[in-house]
Amino acid sequence: DQGNFAALFDIHRDSIPQEKPEVVEIDGKKAAKILIIVGTDERKPHPHWEKNAEFARRILETSQELYPGLIKGVRAKAGTYNQEFHERALLIEVGNDHNSLQEALYSTELLADILGEVFKEMKD
Repeated sequence: DQGNFAALFDIHRDSIPQEKPEVVEIDGKKAAKILIIVGTDERKPHPHWEKNAEFARRILETSQELYPGLIKGVRAKAGTYNQEFHERALLIEVGNDHNSLQEALYSTELLADILGEVFKEMKD
């Protein structure tokens, strides 16, 4: 049962070791770049993965209109990442271990704006 949740997000930083922070400047402030991960059905059944992928694409497109460069892409990976429990469930990686807390917080503020627009469009 998906309950009354519009979407589910697992939000954290990118744990793959990197040399430096990934940032983009938006409105004169540094924001940590975001990567969206969509699990596929490659390893086990995942009935919602294509709907999750479409939702991720909508977020990316809206992001490019509002804040170009904030979201660096959508990556499909083998594994479900608990996304099998909802048609709009995504893993969102905000920056890496070299980004500052301020950069990550700013990115999540911008992401909230993006999600607001996406959900508004979905209602229309």
